[in-house]
Amino acid sequence: MRLIKGCDVLVHMCHQLSGTQPGPEWARGAAGHLEVAHTARDAGVRSLVLTHIPEQMDVPGIREKVIREVGEVFKGNVFWGEDLMEIPVKDPKPIKHKG
Repeated sequence: MRLIKGCDVLVHMCHQLSGTQPGPEWARGAAGHLEVAHTARDAGVRSLVLTHIPEQMDVPGIREKVIREVGEVFKGNVFWGEDLMEIPVKDPKPIKHKG
């Protein structure tokens, strides 16, 4: 969580609907849509890009359900990741070095 705390954009794998993982081993290595939303919210990121979305989730009705439910948890920008997508970010602030 420390690596993503307060970042502008979090690109996160969203490989299944929450609660549909085939077992605990799978859940340790992949996140459902609500787990991704909680991670983004808890880290305080500005924008969340859902990626690695399987075909069965990328259909009308399911897609909108996922975006709505993610938006109920995470209040930042939510993007449905697509190949070659460009995500706008603010200009980074210069790093101030001590000394």
